[in-house]
Amino acid sequence: MMIAMTAFAVVVAVSSFLGIEPILTLIVGFALLFLLPVALATLAFYSRGPRRTFFAGAFIGSLSAHYMLRMFSMSSSALQVAILGTLLVIAVASCGATALLARRFAERRRWHLPPSNDAG
Repeated sequence: MMIAMTAFAVVVAVSSFLGIEPILTLIVGFALLFLLPVALATLAFYSRGPRRTFFAGAFIGSLSAHYMLRMFSMSSSALQVAILGTLLVIAVASCGATALLARRFAERRRWHLPPSNDAG
């Protein structure tokens, strides 16, 4: 509790000099770049079946935020963070769906089963 209160006091003190928009942009950017991949990787690790496949693909899609960040200048605004967040949601959802489709493709062809050596 003491750490949270100290962090809040520092954010409030800095926001009085810089304004609230750069602070919120920094917090949201941190969440998109670092906390989202950790959450998705944890879900992929603890899930089973198709959920694990989806979250593993979504984790890989969430790493694309680091590459998309290069499109924006260092002086990011709330609009740029909103665009980055929208692109990130699209990337996460499409990578997760692609992973599920690839899993279904492999299961239909029975590639997930061990090979049978009955052809002798």
